Amino acid sequence: MTDRPRGGDTEPEEVRASPAREAPSRLAAGTMVDGRYRVVRPLGRGGMGQVLLAEDVYLRRKVALKLISRERRSERDHARLQDEAAALASIRHTHVASVYAFGFHEGAPFFAMEHIEGRDLHSLIDDAYRRYHVPLPIHRALAILGHVADGLGAVHAAGIVHRDVKPSNVVIEERSGRAVLVDFGLAKPTGSDDAPRAGAGTDPSLVVGTPHYMAPECAAGAPASPASDLYSLGCLAYELLTGTPPFEGATAVAVMLAHHGKEPPALSSRRPELAPLDHVLLRALAKDPRERFTAAAAMANALSELRPAAPQLPDSPAPGSSDPSSAFPLATDAIRILVVDDDVTFARMAARCAQIALAGTPLSVSRVGTAAAALDNAARRRPDLVILDFQLPDLDGVDLLSHLREMPGGDHARILVASGATGHDARWRFGILGVRDFVDKPVALPELVERITRVAADQGWLLQRPSDPEGHAV
Repeated sequence: MTDRPRGGDTEPEEVRASPAREAPSRLAAGTMVDGRYRVVRPLGRGGMGQVLLAEDVYLRRKVALKLISRERRSERDHARLQDEAAALASIRHTHVASVYAFGFHEGAPFFAMEHIEGRDLHSLIDDAYRRYHVPLPIHRALAILGHVADGLGAVHAAGIVHRDVKPSNVVIEERSGRAVLVDFGLAKPTGSDDAPRAGAGTDPSLVVGTPHYMAPECAAGAPASPASDLYSLGCLAYELLTGTPPFEGATAVAVMLAHHGKEPPALSSRRPELAPLDHVLLRALAKDPRERFTAAAAMANALSELRPAAPQLPDSPAPGSSDPSSAFPLATDAIRILVVDDDVTFARMAARCAQIALAGTPLSVSRVGTAAAALDNAARRRPDLVILDFQLPDLDGVDLLSHLREMPGGDHARILVASGATGHDARWRFGILGVRDFVDKPVALPELVERITRVAADQGWLLQRPSDPEGHAV
């Protein structure tokens, strides 16, 4: 992937023909906002001001605080921020960051919203195509796009246009792997009059958004709409699948002109295996908004139909694929653990380690030896923890987990990868699915017990967090 001007990846490009704006005041770490939010560090800046990581000292959780900048403190801007917060607070969707509260700090409005721990798609795309030179697996890419489309549909249903859909505004959450739409710094109610003036053309000082992902009508000065958000999602999809956006140029103006006057290269011209997706992306990137998908749900359905199917269960289990004696009696509140490994000896040790680590906790442990059997087991009983090998007879662990994540409740499971073959590239592939817990084989029983105990304590499955011999929490 070639270097290019990102045109607003670090700060939404809400630049107008006006004097240079005064930088917003920086709140130091430890500053208390509204008497309950303790500032930790800056997260970034947006069109309306700054975004900070903070801790809610009462609820003991991390939040993202959006504070308006000094020069945006007019009554109109205050009302806009409050309207934005109120509209977003009405959205309850797993793929949209939630708003918790609205308030004032030193006379300036702010709102607190969900902080998503994870990495944004921009950094994952750079890793895939520049660092590792390996494209994202098609199934995983389509799943991410489906998540974003679902979230965007909820945003539109609430009467909001995002106006800045791009890879850096989608975060893949650690542990769950869910894709979450964030940064509504440019979002406006549908039909808002806060848009570039008619005739703005391709003057970048009079447009709102990021050029690489901007619908041609917006570059020409028309107000943003749900259809323009879907065009931006099409641009995001194109980059996620190929490593580059559909149009590039040396300047923002060149990129906007390309959106307006050029047809995007077919996906299959860059990755032949993407030919079944060509018609979906061509429709998403249609110049005429009326020729695009009618709604985010329609685009999500089109993408869903093209996802590779999960592997089917064999007629008879392969040797070592299941162990009927491995399922312990299941209590309704039991922690469900699924061990997936074709090495029966290790699978039995892992199950025993789980019993030791969660002694006294209602527990159900199952062992399977193939990806197909794992998916069947997970479909019947959603696991809380999966202890997963990377190398399996039918699928590798990454592909298995990709299918598992798409099951109902599949993003709930915590994953511990136990393998002797997880190098940097494999760990990166697991990282796309939110995995951060690894243990290298061969592993001794005490070490595996400790790792499972740490996961259990972190998840809140233990009544009391264990301590090491010196009394420190582990």
